[in-house]
Amino acid sequence: MTEQRKVDDESIYQMAICRRNLVLVLLVILVLVVVRPKLFGVQEENKKIEDKDFTSISKKIKEPMSSGEIVAASQTRGIDVSHYQGVIDWSQLSLEGLHFVFIKATQGLHFVDPTFSGNTKGAEQISLLSGAYHFFEPKQSPVEQAEFFLEVTSGLHQLPPVLDIEIAQGLDKKEIVSASKQWLEKVEAETGCRPIIYSSLDFWQTYLSDDLADYQLWVAEYQKGLKQPTGSESWIFWQETDSAHLAGIKSSVDLNLSKLALTELEKLKCPINS
Repeated sequence: MTEQRKVDDESIYQMAICRRNLVLVLLVILVLVVVRPKLFGVQEENKKIEDKDFTSISKKIKEPMSSGEIVAASQTRGIDVSHYQGVIDWSQLSLEGLHFVFIKATQGLHFVDPTFSGNTKGAEQISLLSGAYHFFEPKQSPVEQAEFFLEVTSGLHQLPPVLDIEIAQGLDKKEIVSASKQWLEKVEAETGCRPIIYSSLDFWQTYLSDDLADYQLWVAEYQKGLKQPTGSESWIFWQETDSAHLAGIKSSVDLNLSKLALTELEKLKCPINS
């Protein structure tokens, strides 16, 4: 009786193991047949969403961003370049449908951008309106900086000269305004063309807006929309991103929007350099 029970118990145990193994096999088959394809489907869908988001981000670089308070009246687009962009393939860049370019010429009292001359010729070859800008160092003589800029850029740009003011170098608001005015007035007197001020929105509103609002403003602001800069009703260019990627330029580049139509932009050309 006892031996027979042992045999019966063993048989029951073996049958239980078989059932368990069968259940495990069925579960594996279920995962392979039903769950796995759905998982891969979700992954594939996620990839499509990521690709779509990437495409929309790239598209935003090429399309105007809407402004909270200002609706741009034109599709006039351009870039600004310096030695940071390296050697540009201007024939490739011509495929991007740009209308203007600002080119770094000088900085402080001694630095001439090594790509200024080549970039100016490249812009001319593809019929882009071009302008030159000077990176301002407030602690150095503003009049001598102006003379340096004029010497380097004479006859080599069409759009108004630009003063790039974005660092304080420890000076206060009054000192920065005074130095900026000296540069602006010197360049205007020599060219007969009123310069444009380039600055970030924050720097403009902290140091410049109270005293230099009668100058046209090129404002850098990388938020989704550009609000009206304090003290200025005459912003003319908006640098909307510093990370555009365009044909012919290996690195990222600043992309700008002008609220002027191309015909109006043409009228800005300085007679002395046209």
